[in-house]
Amino acid sequence: TAWRDILDYDWSLLLGADDCLAYINHCYQLEFAREALAGLLAFADAADDAELQGAIAGEAQPEPVQEAAMLDAEPGTWSCRVCQSAGPHKDDFCSFCSTYRLDTAVWRCQGSTSPPPGAAKPRAAAQPCRRVMRMLEVPFGVPCCR
Repeated sequence: TAWRDILDYDWSLLLGADDCLAYINHCYQLEFAREALAGLLAFADAADDAELQGAIAGEAQPEPVQEAAMLDAEPGTWSCRVCQSAGPHKDDFCSFCSTYRLDTAVWRCQGSTSPPPGAAKPRAAAQPCRRVMRMLEVPFGVPCCR
């Protein structure tokens, strides 16, 4: 792949001791992390075509979530296992990253649904999706529910 070639190339003649990824991030104002790219490349090597296409398309699956019963913390005071936010949270989904408190692979989509056909102002008519979705089990990225 192109990323593997970029990461494996000897850039010392052009960049000296500087890291090529730091150079790419600076020039293009990006934030690629070597660990995330390594995870992406490992997944691409091990995945079959359907898994790879699903990850690229960002396909997530709707997830039924029951209200948590008999939890050890008061509503709104629990600590998110993904972003470490202590809240306040309105329900069992983190108010900051939308991750479900009992399963870090489940999140509430914050994207917008399409406006109804014939809406006069499509942007104003768009509604938050808020579907509960299960993420794909890949070591990178955040899938979309649409």
